[in-house]
Amino acid sequence: LFPSHDTTPAGTKGTATVRIDGCNTSASTTYLYDPDPVISSLSTISIATSGGAITITGSFLSGASITIGTTRATISSNTDALITASLPPSTAGEKVMTLTTPFGSTTSKLTYLEPPSLKATLPAGYIAQGDAVNLLLAATGASSYSSSGMLPQGLSFNTTTGLLSGIATKEGIYNFSITASNAA
Repeated sequence: LFPSHDTTPAGTKGTATVRIDGCNTSASTTYLYDPDPVISSLSTISIATSGGAITITGSFLSGASITIGTTRATISSNTDALITASLPPSTAGEKVMTLTTPFGSTTSKLTYLEPPSLKATLPAGYIAQGDAVNLLLAATGASSYSSSGMLPQGLSFNTTTGLLSGIATKEGIYNFSITASNAA
């Protein structure tokens, strides 16, 4: 039918007129074009090395499978416009996520991150009233910090740098936690 083409031309679902060269006739029929999947957005581009949840929005996503390298993700919900999945564990670094449907595939990049590692020890086993404190609670891989509980009076905590500093003004027992976080 198409001597100069070995594939059907691109198009959208609908009717098409087929002309056979050398004849004065034409016929109409319906063709269904199933386009490659399209990813519009990802709920995150940073995943913990232990794996994690992701929501993918887009179009033509029905019947999808997702792989990171050769390891498959577990899909819990899949419609034409939305996928919810659990991504598998992987080593730290940039990875290619491949989303494949029966009609094609598309890729997107994700970054697997190690969780921050926070280890700190007070210079002494305690802080005495009147002591100047300048303790950097540096965590490998952290992008922010938070504290909960009650810090010793006179001390403050910088959530950007992880610095606990000030002059202890009141003795007592203070229970507090410092949390280091990153995108994963």
